[in-house]
Amino acid sequence: MADYLEILTDAVSDAGYWRWWDADLPRVFQIEFGGVQLWSPPMAEGSPPSGILSVGFAEPISIGFLTFAKDLADDWPQQLHDDRLEPFTISYGLFGFDDENLTAELLGRAFRVTQLHGIAVGDKQVRKAGFRLSFAAQDVGLIVAADRMGLATSHGPVEPGQVQEMNRAWWEYWAEYWRLRDTDAPLPWDYACEACIPWDKFRFGDGHRPVNKAENE
Repeated sequence: MADYLEILTDAVSDAGYWRWWDADLPRVFQIEFGGVQLWSPPMAEGSPPSGILSVGFAEPISIGFLTFAKDLADDWPQQLHDDRLEPFTISYGLFGFDDENLTAELLGRAFRVTQLHGIAVGDKQVRKAGFRLSFAAQDVGLIVAADRMGLATSHGPVEPGQVQEMNRAWWEYWAEYWRLRDTDAPLPWDYACEACIPWDKFRFGDGHRPVNKAENE
């Protein structure tokens, strides 16, 4: 796996959530995440960094929605697309690129697989795609494969070489957020920062290792 995909995996899955998707098939399929640990400027004065990242797949060869809960409406993908559902928090440890074991695990867990486009997500041909993303987000999930993938924030495209620096800048911002949080001049409230609590703020600890709340639930 390319280094930037490893960084991207952590940046999205640590505190992120799946908030939207769109498609213009067969040309493109787009997913939108929030709470992503890649720093970009706030969209408005007095707001935190947006934390929104779009991941686009050009000419996807396979797209499948996964349902893990029997009582979830069959049309939940359409509801999510139409902004009629609250975002789904990424399930800890169940998000990855080009991870065949994760793909198999999610397919084994799924109560229902809804094939939106292309060959079946469990087909061996999917493994040959240049980019494969598999993840679970609470009661739902997604598997998508394509030979080309692009990233963008609200401020424009993100090149693979920018991911590491944007992640580093976010953690610097996170440290400053917590340094100022209980002072008279805190930074604007930020969901992603609140979801990753320093040890010395969370419990007994004397270090500053980030802790995701999901690890302690």
